[in-house]
Amino acid sequence: MSITYGKILRIDLSSGSISEEVLSEDIFRRYVGGSGLNAKILYDVVIGRGVVKPLSSDNVLVFSVGPLTGTGFPLTSRYFVASISPLTGIYGQASSGGKFGSELRRCGYVSIVIDGTSEKPVYIKIDKEGVDIRDAKELWGYGTYETQEKLHRIFPKYSIACIGPAGERLVKYAAIINDEGRAAGRTGLGAVMGYKKLKAICVKGWLTPRIVNSDAFRTSVMEALDAVKKAPAAKILHDLGTSGMIEALHELGDVPIKNFSMGEWDKDKIRVISGVTIARTVLKERYHCEACPVGCGRVVYLNGVRIDGPEYETVASFGTLLLNGDLRSILLANHLCNDYGLDTISTGVTIAFTMECVEKGLLKVDELNISWGNGEVIPELVRRIAFREGWLGNLLAEGVARASKVVGRGSEKFAMHVKGLEMPMHDPRAFKSWALGYATSNRGACHTYAPVYYIEKGMTFPEIGLSEPLDRFDSRSKPRAVKLIQDMAEFLDSMVMCRFCLYSGIKLPLILKALNAVLGTNITVNDAMIVGERVFNTKRLINSILGVNKDHDMLPQRIFEPPSPPGGAGVLTLEEFNNMLKEYYELRGWTPNGEIPEDLIKRLEIN
Repeated sequence: MSITYGKILRIDLSSGSISEEVLSEDIFRRYVGGSGLNAKILYDVVIGRGVVKPLSSDNVLVFSVGPLTGTGFPLTSRYFVASISPLTGIYGQASSGGKFGSELRRCGYVSIVIDGTSEKPVYIKIDKEGVDIRDAKELWGYGTYETQEKLHRIFPKYSIACIGPAGERLVKYAAIINDEGRAAGRTGLGAVMGYKKLKAICVKGWLTPRIVNSDAFRTSVMEALDAVKKAPAAKILHDLGTSGMIEALHELGDVPIKNFSMGEWDKDKIRVISGVTIARTVLKERYHCEACPVGCGRVVYLNGVRIDGPEYETVASFGTLLLNGDLRSILLANHLCNDYGLDTISTGVTIAFTMECVEKGLLKVDELNISWGNGEVIPELVRRIAFREGWLGNLLAEGVARASKVVGRGSEKFAMHVKGLEMPMHDPRAFKSWALGYATSNRGACHTYAPVYYIEKGMTFPEIGLSEPLDRFDSRSKPRAVKLIQDMAEFLDSMVMCRFCLYSGIKLPLILKALNAVLGTNITVNDAMIVGERVFNTKRLINSILGVNKDHDMLPQRIFEPPSPPGGAGVLTLEEFNNMLKEYYELRGWTPNGEIPEDLIKRLEIN
């Protein structure tokens, strides 16, 4: 029986050629789909083409979904997009919810591989009638909301992924936006679309994914819905959104404050920008991605206008990170990032870097009051970044790693990034697993690559050998846990499961039950973990070709200094970190320099 579940669509924008191929059973067995399939496709590209420049015709952009996408199984509507990142120069990856992934799956495709570069702005339409490359001249220059609105007049029920002015101007952390304000934000893949002159992709499915054992699948769906109903975290996410966690995380010292220099802030100001306040004041609707019973998305009204509300990462990056207690400015900055097509995390961290540079006299901007806590200046800085306006906007559009090299004079010490990707809104001094997870993440600092803090907060995953909660300050317990969670997370991302499946009680055995029902397979937990390990190492091999080694598995200097005031965070020493990294490399089977030996490549069947 065939276990393939879709086709790979290949589009060359240079030649205009369009072709498709069936996903082979061998590639499915080794990489499944989603993030894993993206990694396999990019690995083949860099093996064949060598060091690929991010903004070049040699770079490809890959959108992929998983075998449960579009089937109705809860928390499966996301998609993964990958490329060589313009921001970091290495493996770049982002993910987004909504319904774009489900519509793509219902077109019969598991992946879209976009190669080459168009000479003029274009958009791609995919539906029952076929695949078309169409002129987008009249769309170029518009924000993402107006772009979607204009295309929906022509294609009313299509899901649309597009870029805004930031992607068109090749801002290094430009995002891809779909289904109004859902963002594939990290690593600047909107700039890859901009370079390729690809404004949008419009997708409308018509197929029903085949399910081999419908009775077993139906049972797995009911079990998943029951798990979500019983999960306390799922209720919090529904009622308060992801920013409903900010007060509790602040108590733990996990929320970054003043560019990661402080461990605590005024609790009243935290409350003003929290999910609790948003729910009580400006919340009007809850957004549900397709096939999601949680509904963590926010829809709010700002000055009488309906806009997408911020998630936790955005509230922290435009709030606590900047000492900004003005909820209105956070809502506006989030909306502008969605409209211009910017990653809110990288934008907030870049603005924090700017504020510190101004405070220390390293930058002088006479026309703007760039200072901690000034919420009024944040939307203006967002606009200048998106349009690369003036010397300041152009500088900040490059991200903190490049900006700190230009500014110099010690600014590198507080440029908060790993491998060129700005750090997300969790402080590694509060949960030491973040430190190792950020440093070894293949796309740079990432809070979804190794969410071991689930275990440090009390969850367990006995199915993969993590049966006891971990002390968040005990560095000795982290290497094994980080390795195991990374491998599990890579499999879940290859399935394209929303990470909140874990918070919502939908764990790996239940996901495998659904997968086996859909495809008629017998994939075990051990099989899944091997897939995850293979995917993680494949991404590491891509990065090795692009120059990544042990020197890049490092954190900003500030993280090895205690925050002041300390709050609920702890202290992370460089010695602790190096000991964790050494043991982690050994558990991975890598060399002391972080390289993957040939015998491991062979064992994992990567080549």
